[in-house]
Amino acid sequence: MALRIQRISGEELTLGSEQICELVERPGFLSVKALKQYCSSQVKVSIFRQRIIYKDQILEGELALKDLEFPADLQLLLVSFIVPDIKAKRNFFRAVQMGKQPTVEAFLQEPIDPDIVNHRGYTALHEAAGRSHFELVRLLLEAGADKDKEAGDSGRVPLNFCQGDPKMLRLLLDAAANPDGKTTPPLQQALEIGHVEMVKLLLNAGANAELPTTKSMPESALLAAAKADQTEVVLLLLQARANPDRASRGETPLVAAARKGNTAVVRLLLDFGADKDQMAKLPAARVPSSFSPRTALSEACEAGREEVVRLLLSVGASKDKSSDPMDLPLTAASRAGKLQVVNLLLEAGDHSDKVALVLFQLFPFRPFPTCLAQTQTVGVWYPGGPGDTTITSVHHRDRFCAFCKAQKAQKMRHRGKR
Repeated sequence: MALRIQRISGEELTLGSEQICELVERPGFLSVKALKQYCSSQVKVSIFRQRIIYKDQILEGELALKDLEFPADLQLLLVSFIVPDIKAKRNFFRAVQMGKQPTVEAFLQEPIDPDIVNHRGYTALHEAAGRSHFELVRLLLEAGADKDKEAGDSGRVPLNFCQGDPKMLRLLLDAAANPDGKTTPPLQQALEIGHVEMVKLLLNAGANAELPTTKSMPESALLAAAKADQTEVVLLLLQARANPDRASRGETPLVAAARKGNTAVVRLLLDFGADKDQMAKLPAARVPSSFSPRTALSEACEAGREEVVRLLLSVGASKDKSSDPMDLPLTAASRAGKLQVVNLLLEAGDHSDKVALVLFQLFPFRPFPTCLAQTQTVGVWYPGGPGDTTITSVHHRDRFCAFCKAQKAQKMRHRGKR
């Protein structure tokens, strides 16, 4: 028993008895369509372009192979695509958009090229993926549709059209679509909408976790996830070997997470080897319009993130690293009025050598007119002071203080009513 399949070029594909028995034993392999699918894997041509001829007759899809006489001589013909007219092309794309699978399959049987484009430069696969026509996408892939073809000049591939639909994304990835796409990486879109499952699918398929920065995405994927408090996405990116110390526009993921106060993200970054003392270029204390390198600890101190400060101190983050004394963790915390953080730092070993800087922040006698005076009680303890005493009843004078500005505005309004 044997099947001899002859291509139009004269080349033969012969299936021996053992191969036929093996194929027939496969579930569902009793039809001509199943034989075409097997031939498709051998000759790399979709089943819609194949014509199998037996005794001068074209065998149709569901005809049972057991009805053939063995040894059977079959001829495999590969037909060319037809060029549809304008009306036929319009009807084809209308059927695709409406999800009419039988109509689309009839067009493919003619056969029509599944990669023809409409007036927008979209293929049928772009349209079907964007409308979540799952079975239709499966049919187009079987017809050999290009799963990485760009849509016009947009640079978007079919993967870019199924954002928000993990089932469709999985189907295309299983068909060996490029997980990095072309111009717009699908991973970037998944990160923008915060879809954890889609991020996981793309990374598992081999998507590059180190996305190159572009005008549309000026930050690294890890930095963007850290700033958005997407803890699970941060973990997935780190597991995919994203660089925890990669800086974008001068900022690092650790510094961003410390400023946001996300202890879980900070801990993850540290566990995956982030440099606890790496400095990021951020607005300087003296001249906000300029940029000065600052550590994650300085950012956490200025923002008053006590848990993050405790975590960074526990792993040995430096309390003395700064390009400007005004950006040291202790002075940053005192400048922002984060007194509990100041106490944390002093208790951790920031001693009297910086007390002058702390007092300068708490008593800002500066060469510009002061606003209304505000008296507040603080509790800054520092070792080495006079009897280890506590500073209390600080006379606060700072024209940049929000409270004082509000008081001054209220006084000016009161004067205007007189």
